[in-house]
Amino acid sequence: MAARFVPPGIAPPPGLRGLYLRILIYPYYYAAQVGGLSLSTAPHKRCRSGTDAFAERAVPMSKFPSLPANPEMIEVFATHSEGFESLCDYHDTILRGPSPLSIAERELIATYVSGLNQCDFCYDSHRGFAEVHGVAPESFELLVSDPAAAGIDERLLPLLAYARKLTQAPSSVSDSDAANVYAAGWSEKALFHTIAVTGIFNLMNRLVEGTGITADPLRRNASRDRMANEIDNPRPYAGFAQMIVNASEGGILGDSMTGGGWDDGALTAPSDPPIA
Repeated sequence: MAARFVPPGIAPPPGLRGLYLRILIYPYYYAAQVGGLSLSTAPHKRCRSGTDAFAERAVPMSKFPSLPANPEMIEVFATHSEGFESLCDYHDTILRGPSPLSIAERELIATYVSGLNQCDFCYDSHRGFAEVHGVAPESFELLVSDPAAAGIDERLLPLLAYARKLTQAPSSVSDSDAANVYAAGWSEKALFHTIAVTGIFNLMNRLVEGTGITADPLRRNASRDRMANEIDNPRPYAGFAQMIVNASEGGILGDSMTGGGWDDGALTAPSDPPIA
């Protein structure tokens, strides 16, 4: 708990801002470092193995001077938390609520859309959810480049085709695309949920890429473990939103930072830090 405390008026050196935030927000991150794992906060390379490989490109950097150079999602949305709880509620409703599509199928669509957009962060996150819910890991090798050869249920192909058009050329979506979905045996609700998942992840991919969000490997591994442990949780996204609220309302990021800027002299400890 000592690692959570920042004496009032005392800021960490600028070069340690990202590390300090991770210690404050992720106690297990600190424990892992003390245990001997790498302390590096350098960005990891974006790459993808397999035949649907993403073109290698530079790791995104934060577009906000008040944030670390390669910020985690919790750092971005704890600083700019407005509307995030409602967004996560919609995630839970569409991705975990009653639906003709299984959770695995909805997470597969989320992964597919993120792959089309080459959003590495969301692709990896939702591939993890899809695998935890039963999608075979080998299905992802060709998912983006050739869904028909990916070994998935053929009934999903018209849904993925609809999601592809809606992602890449929204105005080109036609009545015949919807007819193909119905011909495969899907209901109107299944089509609507496909549209909703596609819409959510086109938004999320752009939020992630626009802000330069990255994922620390330690947190990525911990997230995968949490997915497995919460497989029956009907509101996993609301749980993440609560972490964001705790970080924001607890003042973990500093009073001036939550206001949109970083003044080293104004960084203070939260009066009532959230419980890990």
